Amino acid sequence: EGQENTENQENKEDAAADQAEGEGEKAEGAKEPETDGATTETEGTAAATPTTLQEVWLQADGAPTITAESALLIDQESGTILYEKNAKEKIYPASVTKIITALVVMDYLQPDEIITVGTEINDSANVLAAATARKAENDQDMSFAKCEAVFTDLMNKKAEELGAVNSHFTNAHGYHDENHYSCAYDMALFTMAFMQNETLAEIVSEKSFSGNGA
Repeated sequence: EGQENTENQENKEDAAADQAEGEGEKAEGAKEPETDGATTETEGTAAATPTTLQEVWLQADGAPTITAESALLIDQESGTILYEKNAKEKIYPASVTKIITALVVMDYLQPDEIITVGTEINDSANVLAAATARKAENDQDMSFAKCEAVFTDLMNKKAEELGAVNSHFTNAHGYHDENHYSCAYDMALFTMAFMQNETLAEIVSEKSFSGNGA
């Protein structure tokens, strides 16, 4: 009888040890993966938030005073927002519109492509918009009024594709229209896409240009 009690006790201890080991394995499997060099919150440092980044930026030596109604500072590589001010409020973008105009044009035309100019010659943005619309619709006789409708539809689709939250375009050049608007956040998205296009990035990197237009 004494031997049986001893064996029962040993079995209970073995079972308890097995249970403890299983719980330890379960806890280890639920642990969040750690990256090399990363600091976890349990070590006392939480990940930086947009709010803390903005405070750091504003408190930095020589930080500018932002007088614009809206603004956004974003890291191009990561997309991290470093500073924002009314970033998603509606603004009228004027000629900054041509950032997304260029993106749409590059979806359809090649940099060395020769285009035929019609009555839309009054503005270079209109020239490119008309050529793009005619190519997109495969109709070289399309009127400029129809071209503008087709092109602005492409602009709005492009804006949505890029994740825009408060943009609507009615022309390619940016002349004022109550229904032609965007916001700092959307313009940042468009600019990031613009700079990822090698041709467009090369064009805007030029500090001066001279030539006969040929």
